[in-house]
Amino acid sequence: MAHEIGEMSWYGDVPWHGLGRYVPQPLDLDDALAQGGLDWTVKLVPIVTADGASSPAPHRMAVVREDRAPAHPQRVVGVVHPGFRPLQNREGGELFDRLFDPGARKYHTGGYLRNGEVVWLLARLPEHIRVGDDDVVEIYLLYSNSHDGSQPIDIRLTTVRVVCRNTLSFALNGPSARAFRWRHRDDPSVVEREVKAFLDLAVPMLRSLDESRAVIALGPFNPARWASRRTSVVVPKGHTMSHRNVQYRRRISSSGSDQR
Repeated sequence: MAHEIGEMSWYGDVPWHGLGRYVPQPLDLDDALAQGGLDWTVKLVPIVTADGASSPAPHRMAVVREDRAPAHPQRVVGVVHPGFRPLQNREGGELFDRLFDPGARKYHTGGYLRNGEVVWLLARLPEHIRVGDDDVVEIYLLYSNSHDGSQPIDIRLTTVRVVCRNTLSFALNGPSARAFRWRHRDDPSVVEREVKAFLDLAVPMLRSLDESRAVIALGPFNPARWASRRTSVVVPKGHTMSHRNVQYRRRISSSGSDQR
C-alpha cells in the first residue's frame, strides 16, 4: 500500500489512489484541518512493560492521539525520547498559515499517513514557473511533520502535488536550498521568525530560477548565455549569503530523526 493514506482532502485532479475527500475549492486552515482529518492533538505518556511487573522505560515515551480511547489499537503513533516536543497539528498549521496570505483559501491537499505518524498541508503559492510560452508549473509551499520523530518539521517550496507517501517522499527529497527544517526541540515562536526570513530569500531565488529555465527553453545551450544567469540562481540579485543565511543552510542540511 504505497499511498499509506490515513485520511486526506484534495482539490483539483483526482489522486492516483482515488482516496480522500474531494473539496470543490481550495480550503482555509480550519477547513483544511477538518477535511484532512487533522483536527486532533497528541501527548506523551510514559512506557511500562506489560509483563505484570510494570517496569518503567524512562528513556522512551509513547506519543498517543488524544482523540482515541486508551484501548484503541491505533492510538499510539510513535515512541520517542523524553526531550521530544510535539508540534500539534493546529499549532504547526497556524504557524504555516501566517507565512503568506493568512486566512486565505490556499490549501489544495492535506492529511496524514498511516495512523497519524506523519501529517502534511500543501498550499498553492501565487508564483509559478514558466518554461517556454505555454508550459506553466505550479508552485506550492509544503508543511510536513512527524509525530513519531521519523523526520524533522519541514517547510519547503516544491512543484510536487503531495497526495500520498510516494509524492511526499519525492517532495522532501527535492533541493535542500528550498527547504527549512527544525527538530522537535525548538521554540516554534523563534522558528517562525527564521522561517519567514528563509522565505524572504527563497522566493526571489525561485523567481530567478524561473528566468533561468526560460533561458534554457529558448534554444540550444549557449555556455556564455547560461553563465550570465547562473549566479542569480544561487544568490538572487539584491541578496547576499550573510552569516545568518549560512545558519539557515546549516539548519536545512541537518536531517535525521528525533527518535534517539
